[in-house]
Amino acid sequence: MTQDYKRLIEEQVRGGAPFMDVLDEEGDLVHLLVLNDAELRDIDLTGADMISTDLIGADLTNARLVGAKMHGGNYYRSIFDGADLSFVDVHKARFSHGSFVNTNFFHSEATRAEFPRANMQNTNFVEADIGSAFFFEVNLVAADFSYANCGGASFSCANLTGANFSHANIGLAFFDDADLSGVTLTGARIHSRSLQGAKNLDQVDAPWLIVAVNDEHVGTRDTRLDGEIAQRWLREQAGEGRFDYGALHQAGQ
Repeated sequence: MTQDYKRLIEEQVRGGAPFMDVLDEEGDLVHLLVLNDAELRDIDLTGADMISTDLIGADLTNARLVGAKMHGGNYYRSIFDGADLSFVDVHKARFSHGSFVNTNFFHSEATRAEFPRANMQNTNFVEADIGSAFFFEVNLVAADFSYANCGGASFSCANLTGANFSHANIGLAFFDDADLSGVTLTGARIHSRSLQGAKNLDQVDAPWLIVAVNDEHVGTRDTRLDGEIAQRWLREQAGEGRFDYGALHQAGQ
C-alpha cells in the first residue's frame, strides 16, 4: 500500500465518497483486492461509508474511524490496534482472527458482529451494544464492557480474565467454557442461566448484581443480590448446590 493510495482514500472519503467508490489517480475505481494486506496506519476515516466493504488483512493500527458505517463488512485478519471506533456501526460485520489491542468501541453498534479468535485485550466496549455478537475463543483480557448491552452475545471459550462488566445489561448471554477469573460484575443485570458452564466463577468480583429469573406467573423478575447472597448464587452457577429464588422472594429480598 503506497502513501498515495492512503492520501486518495482520506481525501475522497472526507469529501463524502463511499470507501468502495474511491478512484485512483487515473480516475479508475480502486479494486478492493489492491487494499488487502494494505498498510493504512493512522488513516482518518471518520464517518466513512464502508458498508459491506471487504478489507482483508489490512493494518489499520491507530486509525480514526469514529462514526464510520462498517456494517456487513468483512475484515478478516485486519489489525485495529489502538484504533478509535467509537460510535461506529459494525452490525453484522466480520472480524475473524483480527487484532484489537487497546481499541476503542465506545458507544458502538456491534449487534451480531463476529470476532472469533480475535485478540481484543484491553478493548473498550463501554456503553456499546453488542447484542448477539460472537466472541468465540477471543482474548478479552482486561476488556471493559461496563454499561454495555450484551444480551444474546456468545463468549464461549473466551478468555475474560480481568474484564469489567460493571452495570452492563448482560441478560441471557453465553459464557460456556469462558475463563471469568477476576471478572467484575458489580451492578450488572444478568439472566439466571447465563453463567452456567463458565470457568473460575469463584474468582468473580460481584459485591452486588441483579439476576433476571423466569417466573411462570409474572414473566421475568429482576432480583438484586448483595454480598454473600450474590456469592451463593455464583456458586450455584458453578454447580455447587441449588439457589432458592423462591425463598429469596418470600423474604422480600
